[in-house]
Amino acid sequence: MDSELILIGKQYSVSVEKTKDGYKFKIDDEQADFMPIDFETNCFKLNINGTVKTVYVATDKKKGQSYAHIDGMVLPIQAVTEELEEGMSSAEEIIDGKQLIHAPMPGKIVKIAVEEGQEVKEKQLLCVVEAMKMENEIRAKFEGVVKEVNNKDGDLVGTEETILIVEKIE
Repeated sequence: MDSELILIGKQYSVSVEKTKDGYKFKIDDEQADFMPIDFETNCFKLNINGTVKTVYVATDKKKGQSYAHIDGMVLPIQAVTEELEEGMSSAEEIIDGKQLIHAPMPGKIVKIAVEEGQEVKEKQLLCVVEAMKMENEIRAKFEGVVKEVNNKDGDLVGTEETILIVEKIE
């Protein structure tokens, strides 16, 4: 998975590869091993060239900002996603006038806020997905009708699983 990340105001290219013991990250040209310790507390071990650091990640839901705590420093982190570039979450795509809502990573449906056949307005809440203890609100990108609801509150969802589909009203 390749993406962009803003850390302390600077943008970096990031690629992630799953390994047997965790993940291998490449940030620009630097490579690091990243191993989850405890998802409940968002605690991870980061190994950069043999130097191991404990990293805690937290999110301020009101500000929509994430932070990494490393060596006593608190660093703001922001993913550069289609949402930042085009106003769209990385958990959704628009194909042929339909907004397909996907799980961005394995997680749990906290709330399905709509029903099949329901008309929705632009920016109306469609669902809330929790992944790694962060709640992600997913909203309608346009006025439309909910065509499919494939999950209910409390369901566990896998990566890229389609949660619901909204069709644009012309």
